[in-house]
Amino acid sequence: MFDELPKEIQALARKRYKLFQENPTHHSFRLHELKDMKRGHHESGSISVSVNMQYRAIYVVNGNINLWYWIGTHAQYNHFTGKN
Repeated sequence: MFDELPKEIQALARKRYKLFQENPTHHSFRLHELKDMKRGHHESGSISVSVNMQYRAIYVVNGNINLWYWIGTHAQYNHFTGKN
C-alpha cells in the first residue's frame, strides 16, 4: 500500500512515523480507537492516526510495539473501516 502512495505522501508518512516513534500521543495525530462495526476489515483494538487531512494510517498495539498496518486516503479509510 505504501509503495502505491504518491511520493510526496510517502515522504510525509515517513516524517509522521518518525514523529510517532518519538511521541505517539502527539496531538497532531488526532488518534482515536476504531469501533468494531462488523463491516470493516480492521483488527480489533486498532487506532487511527492522521498523516494529513487527506490520508490516514491505522495501527494496532502488539505487546509493546505499535504496528502500522494500513495507510490510504480518507475515502479508502472509510471503506476499509466499514464507515460507508
